[in-house]
Formats: sequence, structure tokens, C-alpha cells
Amino acid sequence: MENKSKRIEYFDLLKGIAIFLVVMGHVLTMCIRGVDAAFLFKFIGQVHMPIFFFISGYMTYKATEQGGFARPKLGKRLKQLMIPFFVMSALWVLYFPHSHLESPLHDNLPELYQSYWKDGYWFTLCLMQLCLVYWPVSMALSRLKSVWLQVLTVVAT
Repeated sequence: MENKSKRIEYFDLLKGIAIFLVVMGHVLTMCIRGVDAAFLFKFIGQVHMPIFFFISGYMTYKATEQGGFARPKLGKRLKQLMIPFFVMSALWVLYFPHSHLESPLHDNLPELYQSYWKDGYWFTLCLMQLCLVYWPVSMALSRLKSVWLQVLTVVAT
């Protein structure tokens, strides 16, 4: 049986490196006091999420057979991004009061959803917002014939 999806090995490697950096950043934060000022920690913090966002953005882009731009499937992305956000948020709120943990995270859904960082799941919301922005941009790009107009549209957004 032939696998129809083509894997890009470089992206798999990049994802592995980014996952390692995320884990290392969290481990360093939990284990070493004052690590926030260290160069290596700052470097990890500056690199790991942009790698994830680059890969996610690249994988969201689809070219049509005619060389145009296909719009992302918003329903599919909504399921992929928002269901985990809501499920994990609800599980945290149910677990937290019984955990005996002292945490800056919130213990009720309204506060959790209103917090700036969304208690750790901010990136799923960011990816969804990017998809919502990319949808009309991809529609505009598919109608523009000039490469320069396409580039100008992308730069303007």
C-alpha cells in the first residue's frame, strides 16, 4: 500500500529539534533559578516557537494544479486547533483544584480564557488566527495574476 502524503524529511528534523528545544526550555525553567537571564535560555526561547509557526504556515499553504493558491480548510483547522485547546483547558480546570499545586495558572474557564497567555495554549489560538487571516489573503492571491501584486499583497498583510 502506497502512502499518498509526501513527507518532507527536513521538516520532520526541524520539528524534532523544535520539540527538543521546547522541552529543554521548560525543563530549564523548572529546574534552574534565574535561568531567564542566560544566553542559551534566551536563544531557545527565541527559536523554538518560530520554527513551529514556520512549519505550520508552510504546511497550511497549498498550491493548486494551475499554480494558484488554495484556501485552507477552516473546518479542519478549527477541529485540529480549537478542540485540543478547549479540551485541555477544561481538563486543567477540573484537575487544578485537586492537584494541591501552587500555580499562576487559572482554576476557572472564564479567567483562563481571558488571561493573556491562555495558560499555555496561546499558540493554538495564534495558529487559528493565522488561518483566519490566510483564508481571505489566499482568495486574493488566487485572483491576482502578477507575481509582483502577489508579493505586495503578502507583504501588506
